[in-house]
Amino acid sequence: AGASDYLRKPFQPQELVARARAHVELQKRRDDALIAYDELDRYKVYQEKLLASIPDSIIVLDPAENVTLVNDAFATLLGYEQSEILGKSIREFFSADEILQMTGVITAFRQNPIIHGLNCSFKTKSGDRIPSTLSGSIMQTEPGGKLGYVLVAHDSREMQRILAQESRAVAAEIQRSDELKQAQAELKVKTEAELKHAQNLIVQSEKLSALGQMIASIGHEIANPAWLSAECVGLSVDTLELLEKDLKTLFDDSAEAQKVWERFDSRLSTLRGHLTTSQTALARLHDISYALRTQSRHEVKVSPQ
Repeated sequence: AGASDYLRKPFQPQELVARARAHVELQKRRDDALIAYDELDRYKVYQEKLLASIPDSIIVLDPAENVTLVNDAFATLLGYEQSEILGKSIREFFSADEILQMTGVITAFRQNPIIHGLNCSFKTKSGDRIPSTLSGSIMQTEPGGKLGYVLVAHDSREMQRILAQESRAVAAEIQRSDELKQAQAELKVKTEAELKHAQNLIVQSEKLSALGQMIASIGHEIANPAWLSAECVGLSVDTLELLEKDLKTLFDDSAEAQKVWERFDSRLSTLRGHLTTSQTALARLHDISYALRTQSRHEVKVSPQ
């Protein structure tokens, strides 16, 4: 019992040796097969772990573009179980508006057996759109032969979010730059207007200064003749009083002399009135001269000498 072979007696020694060698070789092949099966199992475990550790989606297609293998990342991305994906056409998982959904993956490999960074979009089980980038190559068993396709899909939503955020930041920076340029332009216009106003004020100040100096000069020119005229009028008043006293001594108390004196006194009164009017006019002229001279900032208030 338990024997795998036997010989009938009588048997030839050569046959026994041949049978023994055949069984040894068979056992060796069985042992090699068991080792190969163990290696294959370990390789399958390694392959599964390898696929599970890759964050991007791995999709393997046959020549008809049916899915033969996917990793957990792709199934999780689309919200399916792996069993729901395997055996189905990859076109079913592209978005309805995706060109690869209409033409198939084969169109991406017409120019080159390797693709990289191809923009596409997948459709989740709930109908959401997942923008992605697709890379891959054609699997070949021999030159000219085609076994299928290996695809790697990368979820580009985070990249698009970052790009959108950077775009908003750039737009905000451009807006701030435009606002700064506008503020600089407004400041330039305002500064130029203020500078022009200041220049006008300086010109006006210079004109007023020159006018003040001219007015002060006119005041000086008026002051001396006015002062001299006032002195002459004062002396004339004094002289008129002396003349009146001297004339009174020439007339006696007779009626005829008094009558003549009344005429002289009337003329003298008229002359005194003229002198008083002249004094008033000269005093006013002196005030005007003083006012003109004080218009200059460099003028010192002094009385006429």
